[in-house]
Amino acid sequence: MRKETLIPVDLLDVLLDPDNHDPIRCVAEDGTMIEFEQVGVISLPAENDKTLYCILHPVTEGESDLAYPFRVILSNGRATLSAVDDPDEFARIKAKYEALQRGCS
Repeated sequence: MRKETLIPVDLLDVLLDPDNHDPIRCVAEDGTMIEFEQVGVISLPAENDKTLYCILHPVTEGESDLAYPFRVILSNGRATLSAVDDPDEFARIKAKYEALQRGCS
């Protein structure tokens, strides 16, 4: 079996590229590789700025039809993802996403 070589890319370039249909591969804290398809990217007001979120659906076998929101964190010029675990933050993301979906239909 041929081992796949992963090439690091700028996460923001991937998330914000409307022509990107490649899966997003993330390494979990336990070292497991998880492959996602991008469902959407939204921004919400924060204290002094806006916070960017991406909504990802795992494409790994056995995963459900659920999608998960991740906060995009910029630090030292590098973007990383952090799972949203705050119920209020999750509710704001869900409401914005559903409003966007209604606007598209």
